[in-house]
Amino acid sequence: RPNLLCFIDVLLKVFKAGTKDHLVYQGFSESDASASTDSLGIDWFEEAAGKALNYLDYEFYSYEELVEQLIFDGFTEEEAAHGAEQASAWVEALELLAAF
Repeated sequence: RPNLLCFIDVLLKVFKAGTKDHLVYQGFSESDASASTDSLGIDWFEEAAGKALNYLDYEFYSYEELVEQLIFDGFTEEEAAHGAEQASAWVEALELLAAF
């Protein structure tokens, strides 16, 4: 379906759960929405890490708060933990560099 591919291109920037929900809202079946988003080959672990870094750009989050926020955004617990760990490691590295 060409329309489905257009929706997916636009929605790639939207949260994982939100993408599927939005496709269903637009009239696509649950199975089509799931199959389409699952077949994209998106690395949700890296998406979680990027989202975590975006959050840390704006305000402080503890590790636990960041994991909770990412889960709220639709990432799995495992994806959220990975994202928070990666973002925390980047922040620590930047703080070490800033100290020099």
